[in-house]
Amino acid sequence: MKAKLQDLNIPILKIHNLAALLDKITVHEPLWVYLRPALNKLTLNAVEARYPGHRRTKEQARWALDICLEVRRLVRESFGLRDAKKPKRKAKKAHP
Repeated sequence: MKAKLQDLNIPILKIHNLAALLDKITVHEPLWVYLRPALNKLTLNAVEARYPGHRRTKEQARWALDICLEVRRLVRESFGLRDAKKPKRKAKKAHP
């Protein structure tokens, strides 16, 4: 998201609040507003996970990764870039 701000010549805030960054971007990318609830939750989870007693499940981690991948896709698309495909892993050969 900060790359998008830089591309738009918008001063980059030295924060990790994703919704605040989104506020600056949606002036130019209004359709991205749908990300706000997820980005609010992602920011909160990122802070809480740093403290003892606030563990995350695999499902929560997968959800967070999915949101990050969606933001990445949107930013790359806005730059005219295709979203990179993950390289397929080669199957390991069985040892005789």
